[in-house]
Amino acid sequence: MGLLHLIEKYDPKHVCAVLDMAHCGVAGEPTDVCVDLLWDRMPNLVNFKNAYRERVNGPEEDEAVYRTHWTTGRHGAFSWSGLVAELRKRNFDGTFVLPGEYSDPKGAPQRMGDDVLPFLATDVAYLKGLVAAAWTK
Repeated sequence: MGLLHLIEKYDPKHVCAVLDMAHCGVAGEPTDVCVDLLWDRMPNLVNFKNAYRERVNGPEEDEAVYRTHWTTGRHGAFSWSGLVAELRKRNFDGTFVLPGEYSDPKGAPQRMGDDVLPFLATDVAYLKGLVAAAWTK
């Protein structure tokens, strides 16, 4: 919703949005609403990555502290199958993008290089199966 408000004053021929439901999911925005809001502004690209918010301090602290954990498609705050179903309803014929963003448990901001490959391979296979199932119905 925030992205639409940022770009709505600009001509859609010049400014568009790449839907990235990982950010929407962390913010608690429903998939169908996000797709509806951005559909006319999407350049036939949709990002598939996933994340969730996790608490990093205990309940005895004065205030809760959270961080975003980037994870595989099946384990984040939004449903990849739900997004694929929404795109199928609209006969989406664009490109599915997998940015390969995964948190590093060793404390670095994210996994890098070959460390990403097993997670990315899992996500590619999962997304291919979802798309194949949705487009053969």
